[in-house]
Amino acid sequence: MIKKALLSFTALVFILACSSKNIQDTQRLDFVGVKDKSLSLILLSDDNFDTALMEDAQGRTYHLKNAVTASGTRLVGDKVEIAFKKGEGVVNFGKEDIFIKEIKH
Repeated sequence: MIKKALLSFTALVFILACSSKNIQDTQRLDFVGVKDKSLSLILLSDDNFDTALMEDAQGRTYHLKNAVTASGTRLVGDKVEIAFKKGEGVVNFGKEDIFIKEIKH
């Protein structure tokens, strides 16, 4: 009886530790347009930006993958690209570069 209780408790602790680790490991960055303040972007990643999910103010989501860059982080997806370093960056939706800055919470 005690062994079953101990085993159940150990399994519960393991499950809770794994699920809380996933929540803690998700990184979130919020950006806003430098000139166009209506542009807002949210970047979410749980693998240190090897991949990311980007959402814009209209609710559109983009799946991005890390790409080579000289410095900082660069993520590319289907007709969208974002590069950032030290709180500043550029996003391009296939037309022109738009300067963005990170919002610190």
